[in-house]
Amino acid sequence: MRKFIPDPDSSKKLKEIPPNLLPGEMEVIANFQDESLAHAFDTVSHAWLGPSQQILMKKSHGQLIHDSDFINKIDGCLVVWNPDETVKAEAWEIIYPGSNGDKWWNHKQLLKQVDKAIKVFKEAHSGCQALFVFDQSSAHAALGPDALHAFDMNKTNGGAQCKQKDMIIPDSNSDPQFHSKVQKMTTESGEAKRLKQVLEEREFDVKNMCAKCKPVCPFKNDKCCMA
Repeated sequence: MRKFIPDPDSSKKLKEIPPNLLPGEMEVIANFQDESLAHAFDTVSHAWLGPSQQILMKKSHGQLIHDSDFINKIDGCLVVWNPDETVKAEAWEIIYPGSNGDKWWNHKQLLKQVDKAIKVFKEAHSGCQALFVFDQSSAHAALGPDALHAFDMNKTNGGAQCKQKDMIIPDSNSDPQFHSKVQKMTTESGEAKRLKQVLEEREFDVKNMCAKCKPVCPFKNDKCCMA
C-alpha cells in the first residue's frame, strides 16, 4: 500500500514526491476517521460581571454533541467544493445523543457514514483510491449483516447462519487458478454455504480438520481449523 501513497521529500523543502505508478494503478489517499464528544456548555468558562454580580452556573453540562468526520491531507475534512468555495457535499455527521435525543453512535450509523464518505471521495478525487483508517473502538470493529466472517459460518449448509455476500477470491489463495474469481456464498437452493464446501471449492485440504477452535485459535497457527 505504501508505494501508492506520496512520500514527503527528505530535504528541508518539504515537497511531496508523487508515487511511481504503473499503468492501471491509482494513487491512494488515506482518510482518517475523527470522532469527538462535547457538551453544549463546555466552552462557557468565563463571564464579564460587575462588582456585585454573581453568575448562576447551570448544573447540567448541556446537550451532548457527537461528531464524526474523515480527514485527509488534501482536503482537511473530506468535502466536495463548489466553484464559489462553498461546500457541495461532505462526509461529516453530527448527532445529539441522550435520553431525549438521538440514538447513541453505533456501527450501523458508522457504516452509513462510510457509504456517504465513499460517494464524497469519488466525486472529490476521481481517479484515486480511498484508504479509510479507524482506531480500535468496538463500533469500528463491527461488521455488516452480510459481511464475510468465517466464525459466523456453520460446518454444514443452511441452519441459523446468516447469508454472506459473494466474495472475490484474493490473490493470497494457495491455488493461483482461483485468484480474483467470484465465489458464491450460497448454494443453488439459496442456503448459506458451509465452511467445508467453501474451502474445498478453492482446493483447500480440510480432511480431519475441525470447524472452529474453542475458545480461540492457537497463537500463530494457520492450519488449526477451517475458520
